[in-house]
Amino acid sequence: MSRRVFDVVVVGGELCGLVSAALLAHAGKRVALLEDDDRVARVLGDRLCPVAPSLWRMPQQGPVAAVFEALGLKADARRLLGDTTGLGVVDDDDLRCVVPVGEEARVRELSRCFGSPRGATLAAKLEAFDGGARAALVAELATLHEEGWWFEARRARRRVAALGDAGRLDGIDEGVRALWGDGDALAPVVGQLRHFVQCRADADVRGLAGFVAATQLCAGVPTAVPMGARPALHDLLRHFVLHHGGEAIVDRVESFVVDGSRVTALTTAAQRLEILPRVVIDATAARDLTTRLPPSRRQAKLLAQQGRVADAGAAVAVRWLLPARALPRGMPATLLVLAEGGPPVLVAVSPGALPADAGKTTHLDDRLVCVSATAATRDADLLTDVLRRLIPFGDDAVRARDVLDAHSFHGSYTATDPPHHLGGRRPRTPFKNLVRAGRDLAPHFGIDGEIVAARSVVTLVHRALPPPPPR
Repeated sequence: MSRRVFDVVVVGGELCGLVSAALLAHAGKRVALLEDDDRVARVLGDRLCPVAPSLWRMPQQGPVAAVFEALGLKADARRLLGDTTGLGVVDDDDLRCVVPVGEEARVRELSRCFGSPRGATLAAKLEAFDGGARAALVAELATLHEEGWWFEARRARRRVAALGDAGRLDGIDEGVRALWGDGDALAPVVGQLRHFVQCRADADVRGLAGFVAATQLCAGVPTAVPMGARPALHDLLRHFVLHHGGEAIVDRVESFVVDGSRVTALTTAAQRLEILPRVVIDATAARDLTTRLPPSRRQAKLLAQQGRVADAGAAVAVRWLLPARALPRGMPATLLVLAEGGPPVLVAVSPGALPADAGKTTHLDDRLVCVSATAATRDADLLTDVLRRLIPFGDDAVRARDVLDAHSFHGSYTATDPPHHLGGRRPRTPFKNLVRAGRDLAPHFGIDGEIVAARSVVTLVHRALPPPPPR
């Protein structure tokens, strides 16, 4: 059995863990990415056929941009994601449009759908969600992390008392109430979109959850990576870690060795590596790393903590690989389908290719695309029906199709004791050198929250690392 020693071992593929690994590698720590065989790691390897697109764009300034500036990756990330485009909305009853990103284009499109006076009024209401207030909330979230709010209880109580009641924020309530005030058609669009912007399952759609979804509707989706920002950033950060002396190990953790309150070693299943980490970061999507720890009082306490933040429910994705010429003309790259009597469905179109052993296409007209539909349901037939309605002649043209579990991509969490109106959990665990990193640390803000939460993860790692030997 080969033995390896690392300062930090990141287990799993959650984006928060990758950001933490990049920050630690940039600080000169020896980092290993143990790409554990969890659901996120498997699906993220499927680059050409995404499961669920990531509704996010790179902010120009603020704490999220500051993280990429510190890594020297801000320009690379912006170039990787490209510009943003409007999100398409399909409701067979009364709404079929694309909500543009630009102010003037938004007025024109909404006026076309709802008439001149009403469309202009809707556009004016959406202008209240220009992202400035969201940036302020993300900045507050970053302050809480950087000042140690997540693991300093006394400071936490002071800040919570100063910031008011959970779930209701004075700066955004007026705009959210205006959007719902007169039953406008875009209100249910925002209400359904929140399921894909990673809010807690019990979040009030007329509060923070609706506000974040409305800002995302205005911001649009990246055009350069139809599969979304999450896998693109995953590749960028992984390459950064490897370029800064890190190492990637594709294997599964089989067992741990625990000495009191510290994890002293872990063993991989296939390569039979014995890894001696100074600190372990649990970045698995399903938090199943805890179940592989030796039974103890600390493990039971950690399992109880994670039980308070459970996944919201099942989710499934149906994917079709078909020629691009089979798509309806003008079909948006990303659209939200409000299915009657069922959950909202998010559909994304991206470049596709047949597996290597299926032969190569020779005609330009046979350029392939992947159309993926995902929703919080176990009913794959419902998603198939949605694709058949959107692409009337696509069923006969499909070259390949499959159904995948997309559960871990729907990062909704139900917390019985949410510690703050911004939601989330602490990265600290009962083990001194085991830190959690994932989308449940700050679930309201999706990718923004994962990047910001990495700051507190890194702070805990630095505290857990033993001091350097005296010279």
